[in-house]
Parts: sequence; structure tokens; C-alpha cells
Amino acid sequence: MLGELLADTAEAELWTGDNPEALVSGRAALEVLSPNSVGWCRAASAAIAAAGRANDEAALRQLIEAILAAGGAGDEHPERIVLLSQAAIRLIFAGNLPGADRLLDRIPHGLAHLGPADQGWLFRARGWRALSEGDPGAYKAFMRRSANSFRDVGDTRNACVQQMNEAYADMCLGRLAEAAEGLSAVLLTAERLGLGTVTATAQHNLGLVLARLGKLDEGESFERRAIESFVAQKDQRLLAASVGYLAEILLAKGALEAAEAAAQEAVDGAPERSPVRAMTLATLATVLLAKPTPGNVARAVAAGAEARELLHTIGGVDEGEGLIRLAHARSLAAAGHSEAAGVAAREAARRLHERAARITPAALRPGFLADVPEHAATFALAQALSE
Repeated sequence: MLGELLADTAEAELWTGDNPEALVSGRAALEVLSPNSVGWCRAASAAIAAAGRANDEAALRQLIEAILAAGGAGDEHPERIVLLSQAAIRLIFAGNLPGADRLLDRIPHGLAHLGPADQGWLFRARGWRALSEGDPGAYKAFMRRSANSFRDVGDTRNACVQQMNEAYADMCLGRLAEAAEGLSAVLLTAERLGLGTVTATAQHNLGLVLARLGKLDEGESFERRAIESFVAQKDQRLLAASVGYLAEILLAKGALEAAEAAAQEAVDGAPERSPVRAMTLATLATVLLAKPTPGNVARAVAAGAEARELLHTIGGVDEGEGLIRLAHARSLAAAGHSEAAGVAAREAARRLHERAARITPAALRPGFLADVPEHAATFALAQALSE
């Protein structure tokens, strides 16, 4: 009973954004529950999510080892499928794609029909994996299927999360009006249910969407509210991402010094060797090139090169691939390396066409290529460097 109560506590703390406390409660529950039991899997799921948000690499590693050690014949159990799916998502966010694949491969094929809740989590994990491969269309489809699965079992909280992920997919596809509408609806539900983590993440994404729609002041306001929440929640990954978004918004407002300070803060706060670090490095390079002094150009080249190398090392990112490739090419061009810049820009454009070709339905492809700002800028740069 103590273990079950601790698992309940960990889940509650996770939803309200008390991540360090959720990690403590979850690990305490694991000490008194039988490995692979329903309660043990619930506690492990909460603990691993909390460790990932807090960027506690040691705890994350220990929890993954415990999950693998408790596996085997029990991998087909519904609660085990949920745990493996959640653990895989945390590894995707940490930039460990091979580790995520190993966990997903342990889920026996053909068993997702065991229940809608299992399907919901497996679809969510598959969606994030698809996005890390550069396919926002598949990501959106998986997240919609996940949301429907959670609704089928009356899981309003997780259905709300998936509705937010669908709206995030619209942002990645250049469907800004649809993204703003979806995220606004999520905010109403999340605030009504008291879901602190969902509220902050929705504000984070809505801030950038509104800014890209030209509502810069409103977008900045939402982003700053998200930053305050992520500081309180000690969510290092999303805090860095949110400060990076703020830097883009400040750049659009012409506040170059403030934008540079925010971009540097985002890089400094991002977990090492993570997708969000690659994205924030690209943002920093972009901001520095807005004032192309020799010193700024040199820093932009270094930031762009590091971001591109991280993209190559990780093998894929859940956000920012287009920006990373564009920042790398732009910085090379600004430094006078025209030939290398042309090669990088053409490769970036080729990669965008490759990703677009995989998007279904095909009607989403034009917006992905033309309505995402960094994608449109990539094609313009590639054309300019070819002339």
C-alpha cells in the first residue's frame, strides 16, 4: 500500500510540475514495490519522466538499467508497454535515439491491441520517433491516433497532451492559424484541470506561433509566462527551448542585444549533446548574424558548426533541423566561404524536399516548404548562392 501511495504521489507531482519531488517519490516507490508490478511500472514511468525533465542524467541512466533488468517475459504486459514507451520518449528528448529504439524494439509486435491506453502511449512514442527522423506528417498522424486512444478510455489529461502535440505538429508544418487555435483550446482544458506542465508547454509553443503570426507582444508575453513556469518546475530542457523561442521573438522585434543575451542563456542552459542544444546554438548563430561584426560572424560560424555536428552525431532532432542547417549555411556565407555555404544550403534544401516527400497527406507539403520561415529562407539562400 505504501508503494502504491508513493506511485500516486509521484504521478500527481509530475502533472503539477513538481519534477524533483516526483523523482524522489517515484524512486521511493520502486524501493518497496515488486519489479514489473503495475505500481512499480507506474512509479518508474513517473520517475523517468521527472529525471528527464530535470536533466538528471545519473538518475535517468539508473532507471533505464532498472527497467531493462526487470524485463524479459513481462514485456508484453500492458503496464510494461506503457513504461517502455514513456522511457523511449525520454531518451528521444535526450538525443539517445539508439537507446530509444532498443526500448521500442522490446515491445512485442502485434500487442498494441491489448487496450487503448497501451495504444495511446505506443503511438505517442512512435510519433516522437518519427519527428526525430524529420517527418512531422507522421508525427501528427501518430499523435491524433494517440489522442483518440486516450479519449476512448476517458483519460482526459493524456488526451489533452496529445491535442497539444497535434497543434505542435501544425506549427512544424507551417499551419500557424491551426496551431494557434489548437494550442488556445489546450490551454483552456489544461488550466481547468490544473495541469501545470501542459499549461506551460502550451504557452511555450503558443508564444512562438503568435509571434510568427505577427503578434509579437502577445507572443512574448506567453513565452515569458512559460519561462517562469519552467524555472519553477526545474524543467531544464523546456526552459532552454523556451528561452530560445524568446530570443527569436526578441530578434523579430529588433531588440538585438536582448535577443543575443536570451540566445546565449538558452545555449548555456541546454543539456549537453541534446537536440535542444543544437536548436539553441542555431538560434544563437541566427541572432549574431543580425549584427554581422567580425566577432559576431566568427561566433556564429562556431555555433552553426557545433549545431550541425550535433545534428550529425545524434542522428536526428525532434525540433529545429531546418533552422540548424540554415544557420550553418548562413554563417559560412557571412564569413565569405561561398563555396562551402552553397554546398550546405543546397544540402539543406535537398533535405527539406526529401522530408516533404514523406508527408501525408500531400496537401500538407507546400505549407511545410513555404510557410515555415526557416524553410522558405533556406530555398532563398540556396538560390542566391547558386547565382
